Amino acid sequence: MLPGARQSGRIESDTALFELCPDLIFEMRVTSDGRFVQEAYNPAALRAVGRDLEAIVGREPHEYMPEAAADTIVRRYRDCVERGRSIEYEQEVDFGAGVRCYETRLVPLRDAGGEITRILGFARDITARRAAEQALRDSENLFSAAFRALPYSVAISDLETGRYLDVNAGFEKASGYERDEVIGRTSVELELWVDPNERERFRQQMLESGKVRSLELHFRNKNGQTVVALCNCDLIDLGGRRCIMNTFEDVTARLQAEREYAELEERLRQAQKLEALGTLAGGIAHDFNNLLTAAINYAELARLDAGNADVVGAHLDEVALAHRRARDLVNRILTFSRRQSQDRAQTSLPLVVEEVLRLLRPSLSKSIRVELTLDAGSAPILANATQMHQVVMNLCTNAAQAMGARGGTLAVRVEAVEDARTTEARPARRVRLVVEDTGPGMSEETLGRLYEPFFTTKQPGEGTGLGLSVVHGIVRDHGATISVHSELGGGTRFVIDFPALEGAAADVPSPAPPEPRGSGEHLLVVDDEPAIVRSCKVGLERLGFRVTSAASAAEALRLFTASPHEFHAVLTDLSMPAMNGLELSRELLRRNPSLPIVLFSGRLEANTRDSARALGIREVLEKPTPLALLATTLVSVLGTPGQTEDQS
Repeated sequence: MLPGARQSGRIESDTALFELCPDLIFEMRVTSDGRFVQEAYNPAALRAVGRDLEAIVGREPHEYMPEAAADTIVRRYRDCVERGRSIEYEQEVDFGAGVRCYETRLVPLRDAGGEITRILGFARDITARRAAEQALRDSENLFSAAFRALPYSVAISDLETGRYLDVNAGFEKASGYERDEVIGRTSVELELWVDPNERERFRQQMLESGKVRSLELHFRNKNGQTVVALCNCDLIDLGGRRCIMNTFEDVTARLQAEREYAELEERLRQAQKLEALGTLAGGIAHDFNNLLTAAINYAELARLDAGNADVVGAHLDEVALAHRRARDLVNRILTFSRRQSQDRAQTSLPLVVEEVLRLLRPSLSKSIRVELTLDAGSAPILANATQMHQVVMNLCTNAAQAMGARGGTLAVRVEAVEDARTTEARPARRVRLVVEDTGPGMSEETLGRLYEPFFTTKQPGEGTGLGLSVVHGIVRDHGATISVHSELGGGTRFVIDFPALEGAAADVPSPAPPEPRGSGEHLLVVDDEPAIVRSCKVGLERLGFRVTSAASAAEALRLFTASPHEFHAVLTDLSMPAMNGLELSRELLRRNPSLPIVLFSGRLEANTRDSARALGIREVLEKPTPLALLATTLVSVLGTPGQTEDQS
């Protein structure tokens, strides 16, 4: 009998071990009729069943245990006797204080005749371990479920070999590969990388910092399509193996949507420009007709006063002035409507306002009085001139439409102001644009939605509601601030403060240089407009050049082919039937690569200059082109010093 049995004390081995062992130790006597009688329980076993020794020794399990627990234990005892050898098992038992899990070993003991007369038992409470194992399994199941269900692409790969250990459904969707096609292979073997340099940059970041955050990478899916992804990766340890957990967010659709949004925004801006141009059409026609009327009248006066050279010269000066104003008007219209890059340069805001009001005045109601106050000495700003035209045009047009037929006053001011953040050491200057009207004003609700695209208080057909949203976007993009003050019945005032271009001064026109002259160089002038050919020929010959003219590209090519070294330079129009100026220039330069060519046109697209330069054309001019500018350009491309008018 084990230590702890009160009757015999036959077993006197290590009593301390029996008493102090945290595991359960017990001994059962096997009766001849197959019953199991308790003989010994150590303190740990007594604590487990919740009984003292007197209530246990000499009794069968059913006498001191709950029935379910006794049934389970007796069944194991019988199994041990029937097998005739030690058995090990795990089982859950409730002795009355809650279910506990035990890892148990039963050892049969035999007498001298070989009969099993006792069973020695050892049990260890593994409830906490089983709970920890279950928690680990639950955690693994949770991770696995999250890993599979994540909408992002997630992959786990071995750091050393780069081979994939597992991928989720998001990876399968983004890559087009099934999980079985990926496991055990590398991204290189799958040819996922569009640019190998990106893979090297990714690995370098991973090895240096152990993680990667929001790195934009480009992958090739199974169908050969490029996928743009934001990559976030971490080093993890899986069973002693260093691995990389990669999370990729497919942003291909988002980037495409952003591009489409930008294109839509640009189209909306163009639509708004066209709306503004439609408003201006009547005013432009009015201005242009006035200029033409002046030119025609002074031309008639010159004819009538043909005998008086001084008077004729004065009349012709007025004709030339009217033509220059007409040219400026056309240039302003083209600048406003042309799709241009958003390059910024030193810009005079007073000049922009003056140009816009000059365009806008004829279209305004006669009942609207314009008050213009421009500080010509205000510093320039760094801005895109076309966008500044849009800002001023939209604000002034909105003000005029607000006042409507009732009329009122449109006040526009440009003034220099000092920033509130200015210091003695570094004064901060700003250039302020104020557009104010005496119209009906706006309510709080309208002010709150003022810059929303397509929000408008106008009647259908009177506008798209894009104007002020475009203004707000341009102002913000230029680092400026915009504020509006309005109340019902009290008019509206917009105030925009632009950062002044520090260190820059307002443009001061320099005196025109003397008119250069040729030295008998032979020019080939090509244009399909007879009046332009005649005027260029006569004018350039007056300025010292020798000129041969051609009314088409085909005629020019024939003349040049007949005498390829006769001509020192070519002046050609861009837009001509059958063969345009670029095509003609290509053929001429093929015959004489060093030939100086000057291209001029009444309408230059944004890429015309680049195309001309790429061909080898020396200069590109825009019509109408004064003779003095033509002569200056030709002298420059010919590489000759030329003569000036006062030296001839």
